[in-house]
Amino acid sequence: MLGYYFDLALRSFRRNKVLTALMVLAIALGIGASMTTLTVFHVLSGDPLPGKSDRVFYPQMDPRSMSGYSEGEDPEFQMTRFDAEVYDPVDTADRLSARPDAAAPIYPVISMTAPSAHAGSRKNLIGEGASPALERAHTPSFNVPADAPPAFLLHAENDESVVVENTLMLRAALREQDIAVETHLYADGGHGFGLRLARGKTVEGWEHLFHRWGKGQGLWA
Repeated sequence: MLGYYFDLALRSFRRNKVLTALMVLAIALGIGASMTTLTVFHVLSGDPLPGKSDRVFYPQMDPRSMSGYSEGEDPEFQMTRFDAEVYDPVDTADRLSARPDAAAPIYPVISMTAPSAHAGSRKNLIGEGASPALERAHTPSFNVPADAPPAFLLHAENDESVVVENTLMLRAALREQDIAVETHLYADGGHGFGLRLARGKTVEGWEHLFHRWGKGQGLWA
């Protein structure tokens, strides 16, 4: 049977060499494409980190929760002014609640009044000549609602950019409203330590406390 089909192909090639060559090329390309697709699928469906995948964490981009903070950004308004109406609703999405499920202000700017205010944040947010009323309106610790989300607070005592009193002010305001709050203060760490700059300091390992707290809040399994 194989010999018959080989003889038939040979006759076809002799009769029309160009057409036969194109047919062979098309079949070859099809086989090559199929094998490439199967190989790529096999590689991508495998475990990229054998033996380690069960210990790998990945960030979830979710507008309902907050974590981290960097110097120069606005204070933690999202956990205290989530129901403030700053423009007329345009569609149904604007009518959804902006309340986060949880908040993690880490070395946050809270105060807008001297001496604990971060000068750069205060200037950028309310201006240098802001009135006491405007300062109070933009200080989250003065505006904690009864339904504020639970919070994880973290600060280094030797933070010279944003003094630790900012975190203490927010903690006191949350406790006054009976909001669940977990607070961690460390002797050293400075400002903006994150993960890399925390190495070798007392604040090293804070992320494990945050992970445990988040798990307790039901943010992840």
